Amino acid sequence: MKSKLILGMIATTLIATTAFAGPAARGVNVANIKAEMSKYTDTVVKSYLFGKGRTSANGLASQAAKIAGDKAFDKFELRADEKSAVTTALTVSSKEGRSDSLVEKRLENLAALIGARKVGQSLKERSETDAQAEGQSLIDASSALMKTLANSIYKGTKTTSQRLSKEEMTDSSKALEKLENISESIVRMDKSERDMYTAVEVKRDELLQTGKFSGEEALVEAVMTVKAVDKTKAMEIVRKLKDCV
Repeated sequence: MKSKLILGMIATTLIATTAFAGPAARGVNVANIKAEMSKYTDTVVKSYLFGKGRTSANGLASQAAKIAGDKAFDKFELRADEKSAVTTALTVSSKEGRSDSLVEKRLENLAALIGARKVGQSLKERSETDAQAEGQSLIDASSALMKTLANSIYKGTKTTSQRLSKEEMTDSSKALEKLENISESIVRMDKSERDMYTAVEVKRDELLQTGKFSGEEALVEAVMTVKAVDKTKAMEIVRKLKDCV
């Protein structure tokens, strides 16, 4: 209980005292927000989720699914099937390609999403319009990226596609692997870029819920819709995601 109280108090304190330079400050200091979000995630959230004083998920693969059951994740308001999918995504399985290192990376990303959401909620409570917009952006991104992890179960459900060639399926699958593991980077992007990823993931989730798309197909279709481009251009974007560091 004490840890959870501190979790909320520090997020509010960091935003109130550091992300904005007092009454005279105008607008949102994005650089400070990113720095404090990183600090908050590393010093508070990770320590809370992974164990006192821990700032890394190394060695926690076997406990990952249990950690994902913590009440800290309730704020994301996942459906029952999404919660189950997240648990699956955080369960080590050599047969299904979920190694210890992959699961631990996903844990790191989950911690970042909790941190981003807490910071976003604190920003929304401020009076500045741009602070509220930044806060909503962080909340929306964290929610969308939680669904990304849940939707990882749809990746590889089809080996062939009428919508994508074999090469396009392979590239899209690799892009999804990258997307599923860079949540921590996405929430720390500039708002416009972050919002683009959010929009793609929201659309991809909508498509997946129809049951008519594999994860790969939904990714390409979502990029086409959000960016208003044809499939050729969408695949260029998907391949850039696949190759990003």
